[in-house]
This record gives sequence, structure tokens and C-alpha cells, in this order.
Amino acid sequence: MRMRPGFLVLSITGIISIMGFFSVLVLYRGASDEYRLASQKANHQKAKYLAQSGLEASIMILKKIPIDLLYTYNIIENPPPLPIGNSIVTISISEETGKVNLNRLVHFFDDEVDLRNREILDRLSENLGISYRIWDGVIDWIDENSTAMPSGAEKFDYEAMNPPRTVKNGRMHDLSELVLIPGISTFLLYQDIRPETEREKVSSDFATEKENFLTAEDYILANHLSVYLPDNVNHGDKININSAPYHVILSLSEFMTKEAALAILKERSLRGRIKNVSDLSSLSELDIPSVGGVTLFQEIENRISTDDILYKIVAEASFLSQTAHVIGVYSNPESKIVYYSE
Repeated sequence: MRMRPGFLVLSITGIISIMGFFSVLVLYRGASDEYRLASQKANHQKAKYLAQSGLEASIMILKKIPIDLLYTYNIIENPPPLPIGNSIVTISISEETGKVNLNRLVHFFDDEVDLRNREILDRLSENLGISYRIWDGVIDWIDENSTAMPSGAEKFDYEAMNPPRTVKNGRMHDLSELVLIPGISTFLLYQDIRPETEREKVSSDFATEKENFLTAEDYILANHLSVYLPDNVNHGDKININSAPYHVILSLSEFMTKEAALAILKERSLRGRIKNVSDLSSLSELDIPSVGGVTLFQEIENRISTDDILYKIVAEASFLSQTAHVIGVYSNPESKIVYYSE
């Protein structure tokens, strides 16, 4: 049957109209999606600016307020939220030199293992109930040579992995790098690593005055480690006794006892902040025999300090549906940011 010319024209016109309608619909949806994405991006950018303002405000607090007051009013451990504009910016401030710095496991000048820091990490492993062998892998990750530690891994080991990886052979910039090293998992690094039975036991054992000094946070490996260094790497090689967690204090010496570590925590809680290392010399728990005929206090006094060197600041802010956070590490002696990430 032959199609009439008029009907053919109408059919083609109808098809074109329908195609045009769907084209407009697709364009509208595309424009709507682009607008929504642009709006989300703009809101995220505003949230980031707010977070950056929180970081700057935190630095001003550290510069302007005496350190004793920051500890007395618990601003270091639990800083208040900051109202900026029409938003609230939450911040956290932690002093990093109370932790064991993994980048100090290897000497900068000769690429050799720092035995003192390795001993502290080995004791930390024992105190937390994990294998000390993981530090072999960390050493190989940092050092620049190609000789693997007994339980470590070097270039050829990483290349043989599935998928292949590249060993860093340089200083770490973030703790998250640890999960790239064989033997270290996200769970091991960021979770409470005690068995469930041990959690119940410890919870019961520390249900008295000690509960203020030991929490689940003390059994998370990442809370005891740092990788941040001041620009002057020779500055701040000692453990800051004012910010050191319980298990780091317990790892300062093989002669350190639980009673002595808790006595230090009690003393700094009582004082608000220990101003001088010599303030600890009167603690009877530290007046016990140690290596070489000296007391425990005499052994550790050259391994600890009361100086706040590096502050890690995490600032988070939201704008409408978007949230952003920034991280900055502020060097107190140098009065500047030595690390920043978003």
C-alpha cells in the first residue's frame, strides 16, 4: 500500500518532535546533573575553606595561649568546637612527640637502624601483644639499601607480590603507608587489638581509679606511632612525657613497671602538665634498680622531655550536605606548618 505524502510528512514531523522532546529532556537532565555537581563542588569548597579557617584558628590558639593553660583546661585533649560564620568547625589537637616516630627507626646520616627506637618498638609490641617482626618490614620500607631484614621485604619481594608493589626506600609521610607493608593490616593498625576475653578482663581490672588512665584508645597501635618530623630532624628526638600514652611509657625501659608507668600518668594528671623531667625524680615507683646500677628514673631521664614540639591538628567542617576536613602538623619551635593534607 502506498503511503500518502501528507501522512508521511506528518509521521516524520511527529518522529522529529518526539526526538526533540527526548533531546530536550536529556539536555535538561544533563544540565540538572551538571548544576547539582557544580553546586556540590561549590559547597565542598566552602566546607574546605571553613576547615582551613579552623586549622588557622587552632594555630592561633597554640601561639597565643600559654601551654600550661591549654593542658589545665583540657584544650589539647578535648578542644571546643569553633563557631566560624554560620557553621561549627570541630577540631582535634594532639601532640605528636609523645609517640614513637617510625622515621627515626633509620638514621638519616648512615642508613643504619636506630637501636634505641627499635628496642622501644619491640617492647611496645610485647606490651600490646603483637609481633615485633613487623618493624623489620618498616625498616626496609624506609631505608635506602636493598638488603632485607630477617622478616622484612625489599625491592624484589615487592615486585613479586600480586599485584606488584614498589618499596618506598624513603621517609614515611603518613601512617596509612604501613598497610602497604607485608604483615601490617588495617585492623592491626586502627582497631582495638585485644582479644574479647582480654577486653572484659582489663575492663574489670581497671574499674577503679585507673579507669581514667587506660581506655580502649590505649590498645590501638596507631595511637602510639607517628611519622611527622620538624624541618630540623635533630630536634625533638626524645619522648614527650606529657603526651606519651601508657604503653609508650611502659616501653621506655625493660625495667619499667606498670606501677611506675601509672605513677607518671597520675603525676601529670595531678599537675596538669609536668614542667621539668626532674619533677618525676621524687616518684618512689621510679626509684627502683635499673641497668648499670642506676635507678629507673636515671635511666629514662635522658630519653624523655617535657617539650611540646609538634601538634597534629585535624579540622572538619560541613556546609549544607558537604563535609571537608584538613590535617596540618604545626611545629612549635619553628612556628610553621610542616605537613598539610586535605
